[in-house]
Amino acid sequence: MEAFAANTFRERAPASFVIEVSDRLRVEVFQDVTPLESSWRALKSRMAEPVLFQSYDWCVAWLRACRAAGLRQNVRILTIWRGDQLALIWPLEIRRVFVFRVLHSLADPATQYSDILKSHEENGQQLVQLALSTIRKWKDVDVLELRRVRDGSALGSLRNLSPFMVPDTQATAPALDFTSLAGATADHRSSSSRSNLRRHERKIAALGTVECKIVDHPRAQQELGSSFFCVHVSRLSEWIKPAVCRE
Repeated sequence: MEAFAANTFRERAPASFVIEVSDRLRVEVFQDVTPLESSWRALKSRMAEPVLFQSYDWCVAWLRACRAAGLRQNVRILTIWRGDQLALIWPLEIRRVFVFRVLHSLADPATQYSDILKSHEENGQQLVQLALSTIRKWKDVDVLELRRVRDGSALGSLRNLSPFMVPDTQATAPALDFTSLAGATADHRSSSSRSNLRRHERKIAALGTVECKIVDHPRAQQELGSSFFCVHVSRLSEWIKPAVCRE
């Protein structure tokens, strides 16, 4: 992660502004996502790989949830256009950590992977360099922090962003992380873990066939809930002092 030099900032970014790069290429920054919906969805449909956490629906859902909770978000949606077509969109926001103003992926850490949406027809290195030049003009940003940038993603393949990526977070996520299951076998477990696993398997087998069902009826749900808690109270009574456990 790399901080920006203080003397590179010249002006605070307003809610929306335009930088004309050429007669066909321009940068626009938004704090309101609503005007971008149709172009945002069209760009996502042109992506070679599926992207969830930078989609319009994900970002809008996060902003609505924050608004409902009374939380103000300092949003920066950085876009680059070629003519009337959206070429790149980078959903970002600013949070304050002590005295530092940190620019990071919108909705982090709920956004499990940092990435961008980029047209496959564009030069990613060129567009991101243009985006970084724009970010460096924002006086209210001290640090750009990119967490959980997946190897092989559109963002991860851009070498000019590597100084801003937090090390050892490329393959991790705060809520869902299936990468540890790839090719996993029992060999990665300790001997005590394998023993506990076999013991639990024997207990489950003693109960008979295990089935997975969805129970819709409220009365049946209540009965199953009562049965579930009775089992757990029984288990607790095995190791909690009898005076503490009451039926």
